[in-house]
Amino acid sequence: MKNARQDQNYFDMTEPQRAVYHANERKECAKAALNANTIVAELNRTISRRESAIMADVCAEQNGDGKPVYSNDAARKAERDRRIESDAVIVAAREELEKKQLLAQEASIDAAYHTDMLRIYCAFAQSTEVA
Repeated sequence: MKNARQDQNYFDMTEPQRAVYHANERKECAKAALNANTIVAELNRTISRRESAIMADVCAEQNGDGKPVYSNDAARKAERDRRIESDAVIVAAREELEKKQLLAQEASIDAAYHTDMLRIYCAFAQSTEVA
């Protein structure tokens, strides 16, 4: 998201134009936050499904005698954790998840900024009309 100060024409705008500018920017920021949060939810589902698949694989493993390789819960969880930490799909999804969570937070902060600026310009416009 761009800051109002980065827009060359911002300081040439009238107060009503600035209010419209902030309203439009707030909408764009909200859309960006929604998009990032949608991707975050999908990445969380991907990670969860992959972790479940890994646990199913660990539980299903048998030795040559047909007995479970990981016979107790602690051993299964330890093996699951080891595999999860080395799984390329999960590692990549977690990295992308971090980026998208940060993007969603930044977009939300930017949207709040533009909402505040819009309120300020609207309040200023109302106070000058009365005076």
